[in-house]
Amino acid sequence: MTQLALHGARSARTWPLFVVVALAGFVTTLDNTVVTVALPTIRADLGAGLAALEWVATGYIMTFAGLMLAGGRLADVYGRRRVLVAGLVTFTGASLGAGLATTVQLLVAARLVQGVGAALILPATLAVLAGKDERQRSAGVAVWMASGAGALALGPVVGGYLSQHAHWTWVFLINVPVGAAVIALALAVVPEGRERGAAR
Repeated sequence: MTQLALHGARSARTWPLFVVVALAGFVTTLDNTVVTVALPTIRADLGAGLAALEWVATGYIMTFAGLMLAGGRLADVYGRRRVLVAGLVTFTGASLGAGLATTVQLLVAARLVQGVGAALILPATLAVLAGKDERQRSAGVAVWMASGAGALALGPVVGGYLSQHAHWTWVFLINVPVGAAVIALALAVVPEGRERGAAR
């Protein structure tokens, strides 16, 4: 009974972390594909040329992929919760900026900053899972991978629906309430921590 109670207590503490990991992974992965279907509407609304639209579509991915190693190092040095929250704040703020953009130049700039936020979020979520035991870590990675796969599949569907039934700005604005909720949850449940031997 004691072992069952201990296992239940650990699960109760771990699942909120999994929710943070899943939601953070979902929104950052979703933005890889959600904008694609909205590009014709963005072009018509902002008068964007093809070159600018390419930056809207790929600028996020470029900064995301290019800065991910740096994000991992920052999580090692400054702590996973601090970097995760910083990434979420950056990503959420940039999503708001993208949704409020009135020119394609502002939209591209916001997309680049979104990528910076995502580059901080992804390695920090993996660092959160790395601090767990093997069973919890495996379960967390499975949750993280499932959320990413779901985001990739749903991105074009969500982008198309929002562009058709609402406005293309909601492709980005939808991240704001989700991001705010994940920030609050991360501050509450993600433990702070740095790798041993990391610079202070």
